[in-house]
Amino acid sequence: MKLYRISNIHLVVLIANWITIIYFTERLIPEYTAKKCKWPNASDDGSDFNIMLVADPQLIDNHTYANRNGFLLRLTQHTTNKYLYKNFKSLKKILNPKSVLFMGDYLDNGRLDFQGDYPSSTLENYENEMAKFNMIFRQESKPLKKEKGKVKEKIKEKAKENKEIIMENNAELILNLPGNHDIGWSNGITEQALARFHRNFNETNVKIIRQNHELILLDTLSLSNTEIPEIYNPPRAFMEAINNEEKYLKRILFTHVPLYRPKEDCDKCGALRESQSFPISKGFQYQTVLDNLLSKEILTKIKPDLIFSADDHDYCEYEHDFFDNYKDHKVKEVTIKSMSMAMGIYKPAVQLLSLHKEPNAKGHTFDYTICYLPKPYNEVIIYCLNAALTIIVLIFAVFLKSNNVSFITQRKRPFFYDQLENNGDGSGINNNKSVSSRLLQYLEKDEESKIDDDTINRGSYISNMKSFVKQNRRKTRFNITIFTKQACLLFILVAVIYLSFTKVPNKS
Repeated sequence: MKLYRISNIHLVVLIANWITIIYFTERLIPEYTAKKCKWPNASDDGSDFNIMLVADPQLIDNHTYANRNGFLLRLTQHTTNKYLYKNFKSLKKILNPKSVLFMGDYLDNGRLDFQGDYPSSTLENYENEMAKFNMIFRQESKPLKKEKGKVKEKIKEKAKENKEIIMENNAELILNLPGNHDIGWSNGITEQALARFHRNFNETNVKIIRQNHELILLDTLSLSNTEIPEIYNPPRAFMEAINNEEKYLKRILFTHVPLYRPKEDCDKCGALRESQSFPISKGFQYQTVLDNLLSKEILTKIKPDLIFSADDHDYCEYEHDFFDNYKDHKVKEVTIKSMSMAMGIYKPAVQLLSLHKEPNAKGHTFDYTICYLPKPYNEVIIYCLNAALTIIVLIFAVFLKSNNVSFITQRKRPFFYDQLENNGDGSGINNNKSVSSRLLQYLEKDEESKIDDDTINRGSYISNMKSFVKQNRRKTRFNITIFTKQACLLFILVAVIYLSFTKVPNKS
């Protein structure tokens, strides 16, 4: 029996289509979105010191969504980590910041190893999440890999001196600000969690001078502790030292948890906020704002000219009042958006901060703006639609275009019609008659099909019908087999192509 021949040109077209879609969503969209971001009021001579602020990446681990099954949890982890990696890489490439400053909450459950309520959060889980963070954010450039000895010594010396780390493209990766998901909150912080943060990220409570500006990174989480002197003494001593210094430069304060504001002001966040109001609440290992008295003390002793905070995941601009040196002062606090697609916001973003060498036309020595990332889940929608299109094309190619089924509107008659027409004397069915492919219709319309009972006996007719049914069953099984094989082949090829585009490189 002659096999049904099915052209495979559609497979080539589908694979080319998937390569185009994956390249578009994984490479072109992140870079195109990053190109829409611009450093605020950039100077003509390029002398600005540009800092990219990243808040709350909060890498998902096994405890983030405890009720999800293993497959959905791994899918969520892969999707969110890939979103962070490709957008962080594109932002570095396009914007070329001189520093990248993280605002805390690097991991989602870095604090849980030391909490009795979460005994399953082991050191192994923490190390796995730490490895993922390094893969996404701490890739070293090629020169660092080639010149391991001298370059690494320079990095260590610079890190000890300025408490920073050199990363790819000669930008500083500043990891001195902890979040409550990294070490806990207030009296829930343990010395072990804090020491581990220092070991894996960096020392807390530091002052970094860049472009005639003081960047003050204050661990307000530990400062809120009231029970363990080893935890609250270092940030308090650091704050007192800043207070005792003569202020010559502009100061920018960085704190993970926002400063206090009254509930009646919670809807005064500006037009860039997605939710209606800023929440004032507290619970296990978190508090959405610092205590009122502590906030006033920080404002009075640090005397900041600008404040950046995180933790809320959404955007908010709020103006604080404080009294110092017999004068009333106002300072703006900017709570920046999370970079992650899993933090309950529709538009993740980073913040761009430019420090000017000289005051600009507006008299400002610093400017900031928001930089939006691609909308989350758009790529998921694109992939689902393309998968549906792929299935439709496969069905059309396999089931509707085999050699016994016509193309679009043209219909062929059953194979046994040729046998009926060529029975020797030219008698048989009407050549111009279009007949339905359904067997019942053939049986009910003997007269319309004009079958000559004298030439072809009923036994031969029934035999041909049975042969027709069997052959159609064989063809259906054959088509199903071809469809399954081609679908599996496409799935494997698309998965390999997708993973080659989205693989997060290992830390060397």
